Amino acid sequence: MTGPKRESPPPHVHEAQTVLAQDQAQEKDTVHAGTTEAEPDLYNVAWNGKEDVSNPKNWSARSRWVQLTILGLLNFVTLVSDLDTHNSALTSLSLSIYVVGFALRPLITAPLSEMYGRIIVYHISSLLFLAFTSASAASSNIGMFIAFRFFSGCVGITPAALLGGSIGDLMPPSSMGKATGSIAIGSLIAPLIAPVIGGYLSEYAGWRCVLWLNTILVRIGKL
Repeated sequence: MTGPKRESPPPHVHEAQTVLAQDQAQEKDTVHAGTTEAEPDLYNVAWNGKEDVSNPKNWSARSRWVQLTILGLLNFVTLVSDLDTHNSALTSLSLSIYVVGFALRPLITAPLSEMYGRIIVYHISSLLFLAFTSASAASSNIGMFIAFRFFSGCVGITPAALLGGSIGDLMPPSSMGKATGSIAIGSLIAPLIAPVIGGYLSEYAGWRCVLWLNTILVRIGKL
């Protein structure tokens, strides 16, 4: 005795099942290929070996140290501008607002340097620092002075904020410690020398002379 005969599915159902199976197999192959093939790293900077002159680490030792020395001098100059000392509320406020700019600006400067490169950030910040420092020296009222001092602090922190990254770009790992210690001397010496220079100029030539001197030093650094 035979059981009831099982009917085959209609042709259109069979075709739909076949298409579904093909789609599932294709999707499985796509997922497998995506897991085996690594996506390209858009933020990875590659160099063409040791002969690539675009790589700062392929420059001569003299060129790398000259670049770091210039960056150290820029850091020294921005610290000098902070010490035009007077015993007045205006000076206290100008120093405080300057440091506020120091605290805020790296939050913007550091990401921009990674997106567009440190050189362009250095140049733009130096030009803005030159402009704002000159404007501070030429201020005719307290509002202008405090505002320009704030903006000077915002752009003046750039060398200090990016110096560590620049050392990493220029120096091999074996020389980073020596380079960091050497360039940091500028940051340590500035608070020792600046009160002598700033105090003397403030006493005999006025506080504006300190800012004009700082403007001259920034201009020399740009050259």
